[in-house]
Amino acid sequence: MEYDKHLQVLAECCKNVFEDMTATAVVDVKLKPDERGDSDYALAVAIAYEHVDSDVAGQFLLGFASTSMAVTVSSAISENIGLGEVTEFG
Repeated sequence: MEYDKHLQVLAECCKNVFEDMTATAVVDVKLKPDERGDSDYALAVAIAYEHVDSDVAGQFLLGFASTSMAVTVSSAISENIGLGEVTEFG
């Protein structure tokens, strides 16, 4: 993806918040376009998790209706860690 570094920062922040809020261990994070023909989201962060104290596992999805919105949010987060702002959408 063109904005992969910025979107990976967004995915890492989502992972950290999810772990903190739910006392689960995140085992995998994927950033992928929604390729279904009837998709509601242009882009999604998929967070696979396992609950620390019980035998529960699943997947948390953070979806964005447009890729430009995902890039805008990830750009704002990335600026805080010094990666820099996205100034042009391709």
